[in-house]
Amino acid sequence: MTRRQLIGIWRWDGYDRWIHLHADGLAVSEVITPAAGSVQQEATLEFVSAKYWRLRLPIEPRPDVPSLKDGAIEVIDYRIVASARDHTTCTKADFEFPFEYTRLSPDV
Repeated sequence: MTRRQLIGIWRWDGYDRWIHLHADGLAVSEVITPAAGSVQQEATLEFVSAKYWRLRLPIEPRPDVPSLKDGAIEVIDYRIVASARDHTTCTKADFEFPFEYTRLSPDV
């Protein structure tokens, strides 16, 4: 899979969670909850290889937590597990139990 083929909207199968990957390297992680509605967090996309990519999510500074007083970056690795012309699936690479995301739209 190429970086260009990653671009689009990915949905966590069975949940109201999406990742929007844009051609410029920016991304948005979105969760829909009954209480808060749509909660979005900006992120960046890093293409690693034909089978792996990373999502980098900034963590706001938290002065009350010593390790987060200056903020941080959460890095989540994803692995492509299946790819066909009209269907691509990936999973979080470092999780014991796979959470699969399916690309819904190739255009953002």
